Amino acid sequence: MGNIEQSILDAIEIVTQKELSELNLDKTIRATIKETIDADSHKYKVTYQNANFTAYNITTEEMEIGDIVFVLVPQHDFSKDCFIIANMSTVLNKRETKIETIEEEIADSGVYWEDMA
Repeated sequence: MGNIEQSILDAIEIVTQKELSELNLDKTIRATIKETIDADSHKYKVTYQNANFTAYNITTEEMEIGDIVFVLVPQHDFSKDCFIIANMSTVLNKRETKIETIEEEIADSGVYWEDMA
């Protein structure tokens, strides 16, 4: 590819990245529970990249100090109400349970990897 073509592609990438960065899209982040502010309203202080903000737990789970959680930040604006949408340990436990179930089903089937070769 020549210099002109590469310059055009570079310019397109710069413009595209700038436009994408200016979009006000929701963002999901991993944060850490630092404090329970109000248990009745499920309001917590969470930390993300050394900054604290408030998030509301919309799951049915109880959160504990130190839990790593997924937080939805509307329009990537931390001044808006943010929402805890999952606890990372629960997500990982569900994944492990699925893997164990699949492994058990394979073992129960009597089919072994050697048989498939």
